[in-house]
Amino acid sequence: MPAIDFSIRFPPSQPPEVLIPAVERAETAGFKAIWMVDTPLIAGEIFDPYIDLTIAALHSKQIRLGPAVSTFSLRHPLAVASAMLSLDRAAGQRAVLGLGVGGSALITLGEMSGHQGAFVRDSMTARREKLRQGILALKQIFAGESVSFGAREIRLSQPRQIPIYLAASGPKALELAGEVADGAIIQVGIEPRALSTAIAAVHRGAERAGRDPESIKIVASTFAVVSHDRADDIDRVRPIASYFYSVIPEVLAGAGIDITKRYPDWVPRPDLTHAYDWNEAMAAAATYIPNETVERFCLVGPPEQARQQIAEIAALGVHEVFLRWCSTYDLPDPLVETFRTEIIPHFRSSGE
Repeated sequence: MPAIDFSIRFPPSQPPEVLIPAVERAETAGFKAIWMVDTPLIAGEIFDPYIDLTIAALHSKQIRLGPAVSTFSLRHPLAVASAMLSLDRAAGQRAVLGLGVGGSALITLGEMSGHQGAFVRDSMTARREKLRQGILALKQIFAGESVSFGAREIRLSQPRQIPIYLAASGPKALELAGEVADGAIIQVGIEPRALSTAIAAVHRGAERAGRDPESIKIVASTFAVVSHDRADDIDRVRPIASYFYSVIPEVLAGAGIDITKRYPDWVPRPDLTHAYDWNEAMAAAATYIPNETVERFCLVGPPEQARQQIAEIAALGVHEVFLRWCSTYDLPDPLVETFRTEIIPHFRSSGE
């Protein structure tokens, strides 16, 4: 099998006595990074990731740790820099930073309307520019260069190497990742043609900025439930596959998926992808999302088929697969165990 790394999403919603052993299990399983959601108080259950990441840092040795994603609408670049520097200190230089527009956070903040994804206050162009300027400022800070957001000059006494990843799905955001970030967290699923198009956009942005495209780390973000019960896996992933319909329907259309119906017949509380009752979410998603979408764009079982899908995207130039389990609030222990025993041992890590 080709060389590829694996990372996984953890929700900052569990107490330390539950989080700590889960972090240890993920590290032992061979995961190279844990990313944590930065979307405050979804359903009153998602808390501050930087606190939980620090707890994870103090109870791990090698695994990289970072938010995915923080947004400058929620945190000023200086606040992000301060939090990341503290995390990096606690983790012994293992911190990684994921940034993005932050759709779920913006809905919570009232800056974006519900599942339609229409921005209320700023245009997408304005938000991309905010991202660009924020990332450039962070790179200056981490490099030990002088930065000022007002009357006071800010400069670290010692530079720190903290990689910055930009989460993106649209072509302009993907190009921006290639222009200014160390890595791109590509959010178009794992359908090969869609992923190839996205990687090309990242490389195009890098070339335009005079950077080596091969220096940009490519992370494929995928919704995943992998077991020996493929039908159940598909049902469990289906609600979060709604992302493709509400945010990037053009990607589905380009793959020949019918997008005539883009929303469910009803929306469970608080919304489809963060539902309190996952059975209700699965029933709602079944009103419009076919198996084909889940099977082509998400990672579902059985493990041997998942291995084949991973090998295919590794051949496209993907360096890391970022797994996002179906539950918003629970730790992905079943996914960690499946990958520990049946997936990761088949792939030589790119860091080894």
